[in-house]
Amino acid sequence: MLPKGTISKILDDFFSCLPIGDGEVQRALDEFFNGNRPAEEINEKRLAIINEWLVFDFRLASGLTVLEDYCRRNDNQFSEKEKKIYFDLCSTHRYGAFEILRVYRGKGMDIRDVRTGQDFFVQEYSLTRNVEKGNIFLNRVARVGDHWELVGADPVVLPIAKSTKRWQEITFGGADTITPRLAFSFLAGIDDDADLQSKTIDSQAARENFSKALEKFGLSRHINANTVADWWQKKNMKPLDVITIMRYLALDRALDDSFNELIEASFDFHNTLPNEKLGGKTPQEKILENPDYQPCFHSDAREIGDDCWYPFLQEAHEAMNADDFLEALKLWEKVFVAMRKNLVVRPDIFRFLPINRFAILRAASGCRAR
Repeated sequence: MLPKGTISKILDDFFSCLPIGDGEVQRALDEFFNGNRPAEEINEKRLAIINEWLVFDFRLASGLTVLEDYCRRNDNQFSEKEKKIYFDLCSTHRYGAFEILRVYRGKGMDIRDVRTGQDFFVQEYSLTRNVEKGNIFLNRVARVGDHWELVGADPVVLPIAKSTKRWQEITFGGADTITPRLAFSFLAGIDDDADLQSKTIDSQAARENFSKALEKFGLSRHINANTVADWWQKKNMKPLDVITIMRYLALDRALDDSFNELIEASFDFHNTLPNEKLGGKTPQEKILENPDYQPCFHSDAREIGDDCWYPFLQEAHEAMNADDFLEALKLWEKVFVAMRKNLVVRPDIFRFLPINRFAILRAASGCRAR
């Protein structure tokens, strides 16, 4: 494992190298923001992304990165173990967009670099509690000893469908498009692409796209755009609560990667609806007024946060299908704990109780975990 505090140690060393370090910092910020630094204060998560870029990607006047310069100046002070760690960091680190192929809870993930197609296993704990197969995330990986790890700032997960334009841009764009700047722009609610930046979501088009997505997944016989708008505007339901309901109505189709099209369409629809809490304005209008403040605004980028219950639900169903009911009970417990933590709407819990009771009865009858 990469020793905790390694990146902070390198940054502290860099910032202490005055007056050289001071001048380089200003040049680095101008380069990161293309000479257009934001006037407002940068929050901690986005600052961490800048620091990561500064250590691994920014080139000093010497032509070295901050990481390479640190290793060169401190080589004589490193133990053999430290030399191996820093050599691995310098020679193998890469930033990219990665697709999750399989999750091993608390252990790691099988991932694929969407640009190169290379598959490998990364040792990781925290992220495995919040993602599922098919998610795309932005981060930096590097070989540390005999395995790969995530060595960048907090990952930014992009639950976008492979059929969308955004996926095509990330996968087939120029090599310089997948950088920490991309993660920064997602978290800031601003896309660095000038073409995308100039576009806003048309409310009528968003409603029509959402209606088409409902029809595509067979949900139009249950709900329509007017129903969902009423839930959001009059019933004060959260967008993710509506997503939860649509997942249940879609059944197995919700497990397909293309279901993210409906999620994106629903977020676009939500972001163009007037909200009384926002003074009658839409979330989109508020974000355009102040890009760094995003009240009630939902996008296809999400940060790592509370435990997700949906991956545990999938694993519980898989365990029950395999007649491994004792294991299923453990997973159902994780489902309910995560739902309670995230204040999931009550009907969802009631829907699961009969299934959980069935697992309890089957486990009690002697169906033991293998």
